[in-house]
This record gives sequence, structure tokens and C-alpha cells, in this order.
Amino acid sequence: MLHGSGPSVVARNHLAAWRRTTKKPYGIYGVTVGEVDDELRQLLSGADFVFRRDIGLEPWIFEIDETRAEDISARLLELHADYPAAQARLAKAMRFVARRQRESMAVVGQSLKPQAG
Repeated sequence: MLHGSGPSVVARNHLAAWRRTTKKPYGIYGVTVGEVDDELRQLLSGADFVFRRDIGLEPWIFEIDETRAEDISARLLELHADYPAAQARLAKAMRFVARRQRESMAVVGQSLKPQAG
């Protein structure tokens, strides 16, 4: 199952049901992730992939059912025309992701430390 682009994981109930009943893979594409509760955290961590909007790659995200083939081609040609800039944008997004991962793992590490007392 693939959850498409949106302002959040808007079909999270469908994903949860899919995960629970089929045990098959799923992915989440082109979403903005804000507040993360336990249910969403489980869905995100169980996904085969999550491609978030808020990592700096917004110009590369489009609504496949609403975007003309010519517009998709034009975006791809823009990437090709200035490939070094595309690589730089991707590297910046990857640094953002790595920083967020370090921050998240620091929180997890703190929560796993034994409590004094």
C-alpha cells in the first residue's frame, strides 16, 4: 500500500488497518509530519519508506494524478539542466534528515536510561 502526498498522514486509519490485517509492506510518500503520537510513530517506523515533504525537496513532489506528463518531464529536465544544484539540494536534505535522526535517537536514548530513585 502507498499513502500518497498530503498535509499529514491523512489516511493513517487505513494504513493502521492495512498493517494490522495484511502484515504486508507499505510506504508513505510526500507527507508533512508534525506532531507524532504513539500510533503515528508506529506507522512511520513500520513503513518500508517514508518520504517527507519538509526535508527541503518540495519542488520534487507532485500529485501524480493531478500533474500532466509534460509538467513532470519539465521538472526532470530542470534537474538534469543543473545537476550540480540538484545534488546540492539533495545533500542538504540528507544533512537535515541525518540531524533529525540524531536528535530523535538522543531522545530515545534518554528515555531508555534507567530512572534514578
